[in-house]
Amino acid sequence: MADDWWTKAQAIKHLGITRQTLSGYITSGAVTVYGRGREKLLRREEVQAEYRRRQLKRKTGRWGHAARRTPPGT
Repeated sequence: MADDWWTKAQAIKHLGITRQTLSGYITSGAVTVYGRGREKLLRREEVQAEYRRRQLKRKTGRWGHAARRTPPGT
């Protein structure tokens, strides 16, 4: 059960992202912050899903397919 939740610091460390990137996930509504008092937690599954989605979007480009790369010198 404890593995289902991450603190912000844990999410940043595990995914290798910046605080600003995680803040963007939260601001966009893709990741919800849950908390009791001072302890704020994120669902690990939500954070990982948004991370994967953005990584895939960066790799595939605007139209959802792999960007064509032309070899150098052509």
